Amino acid sequence: MLLVRGLASLCLSACLFVPATQAMEVERTDLEPWEPALEASDAPVKPWTPPAAAADEKDGEDTAADTADDGTGEVGYASYYGQRFHGRRTASGHPFDASGSTAAHRTLPLGTEITITNLANGKVVTATVTDRGPFVRGRIVDVSRALAARLGFIHLGKTKVRVAVRGFSPLGPPPRRLPQKPR
Repeated sequence: MLLVRGLASLCLSACLFVPATQAMEVERTDLEPWEPALEASDAPVKPWTPPAAAADEKDGEDTAADTADDGTGEVGYASYYGQRFHGRRTASGHPFDASGSTAAHRTLPLGTEITITNLANGKVVTATVTDRGPFVRGRIVDVSRALAARLGFIHLGKTKVRVAVRGFSPLGPPPRRLPQKPR
């Protein structure tokens, strides 16, 4: 009986093997018109390395010059966190605040300050990376609902953006316990 199972398994695996020279090219039909161009940009993302020069100390106020888009940075799509994530713990250990200026990025260190520019309307915001994600092909950053409203894409769900690193400020220790939600 064991011999019969072994032979059957061997035959099935031999039947399922397709040499690379005979592999078929399958065209995806479920993509939006702009998405095939994004597949080429899905190369592995290099980890972020801090700039050699230290960032200048600011007085805490953003000016137009601070948030100006200089044309450098990573370009891709941004989406925003749904309301159901409000209050949940992020990768940094801090609770997610839907009304805050927070973002999620796959590779930037937690605590990195970034400038996000909506390429459709030119609106610019600053955010702090406090979480990991998004884990959807073609998207490079998830932002809080408040930032999505300030960028002007809350009704669209996603938009094309440029993300540029402004600096880094380590996050404080996370709270030991998250605030309880009212029942």
